[in-house]
Amino acid sequence: RAFDREDMSTASGLLSRAAVLLDEEEAVRLGVTWRLGIALFELGELTEAERVLERGTGVADRIGATTSGWWLRMELAELRSWRDLSQYVEVMEIGRRAATELEAGGDMAGVARAYRLMGHAYASRGELEKAIEHFETARVYAEKAEDERELSQTPNLGVVHSPVPAPRCLELIQSNLGRARRPDPDGLAGLGFVLTMLGRQDEAEA
Repeated sequence: RAFDREDMSTASGLLSRAAVLLDEEEAVRLGVTWRLGIALFELGELTEAERVLERGTGVADRIGATTSGWWLRMELAELRSWRDLSQYVEVMEIGRRAATELEAGGDMAGVARAYRLMGHAYASRGELEKAIEHFETARVYAEKAEDERELSQTPNLGVVHSPVPAPRCLELIQSNLGRARRPDPDGLAGLGFVLTMLGRQDEAEA
């Protein structure tokens, strides 16, 4: 529950204790490892997160847990890309392969995660239109999977401060707000900013 409500400090402690109690090769532990890796990453404990995810990936490969292996591998790839932007080619390859294999296995949430990973890779190179396309595809798959966490992960690219034309920014923000399942103050602020840029002051203040 702590993980689901984004309380990563509490989640990391609980997940660490749970991991100790489970046999390393139990399939359920791979899910614990995945969550623990994310919690540590979001807390900024990158070295420990990398160690946890790398070990989990090795275990998944050893016991043939293909789906869990891709989920772990994608988180590990994203973590490493934050440390080293030159990882772009490797990240894209992992994203493409994960999307193909997970879709074949019917894991729509996993496909959503793969497209989000590729979107981040494009964004890191300033290719915002391609990034946006991949984030939009990720959202479509997350909706198919009814995966609330993945739906909440669509990033705010800061498009209002980017070279993306204001009309396109407006289209993207309105699309995201229209599909949001929870209040999005950042999205609303961005909407007001773009409307002001377009000279639609009355709508921006509404």
